[in-house]
Amino acid sequence: MKLFVYEDPEQCRRAWETLWPKKGLFDLWQVRSCFHDAFARPLHFHVVEKDTTPVGLLALCWDGEKQRYVQFPGETWKGKTWLEQNKIIAKSPEVLDALLDSVSGPLHLRYLSWNPILGLSNSLVSDEMGYYFYPGVYGNSFENLASFLTRMGMMRITTVLIDGVIAAVDMGALDKNSYTLLAGGTSPEFPGVAKLINLHHLEWACSQKIEMVDFLCGDYNWNERFHLTPRPLYELTLNNSFVYNETVYESKGHRICA
Repeated sequence: MKLFVYEDPEQCRRAWETLWPKKGLFDLWQVRSCFHDAFARPLHFHVVEKDTTPVGLLALCWDGEKQRYVQFPGETWKGKTWLEQNKIIAKSPEVLDALLDSVSGPLHLRYLSWNPILGLSNSLVSDEMGYYFYPGVYGNSFENLASFLTRMGMMRITTVLIDGVIAAVDMGALDKNSYTLLAGGTSPEFPGVAKLINLHHLEWACSQKIEMVDFLCGDYNWNERFHLTPRPLYELTLNNSFVYNETVYESKGHRICA
């Protein structure tokens, strides 16, 4: 096996498009790029090849504030990344070990989707639920995202009016057969309106035969109330002691951590 670390955005995009499965909104390169363009963290995409065929991908950015590697695109809120549907792509336990061993510094991955191969790592734990964040602190990343979703016809804005007064507004994205709720707000004048708008999302999705509705990881007890199947998310932390920037360059321009 050979391992390459790519820093060029176009090489990283090609690796992503080749290896990353497209099942949800945050699996789209263009969506994550909206945040990467705003945060501009250095890219470090680790790719394992076997017989010239890519078999593994660890898509990272360097978080200079916390001095650690995080999942691409490197967006942070109060020192933590928040985008979900994160993954380590590995065809075998050996590929997973090669990817993790190649990281030249501390690593902190959050909201990882389950993969049986990940269960072999002793560093994997269940991640927290029920976080809150404010899109306004993300600079123009949410504006970039809203522009992209609108341009692609994926944006869905839902507004609840009570006696002509705006009581709640949600921003969502419809991608093929999945519906993701990204942000929203409610008026304190209408207690309980958040439940009303969430029930509307579920009713609308069922009427449209949407396969998946993702409220992200806010803990609102929807799974228990509606007897739905939960999808736990996981956190992986490695305290590698290698020094950032200790690299060896191959003549092709690919960076190797063999």
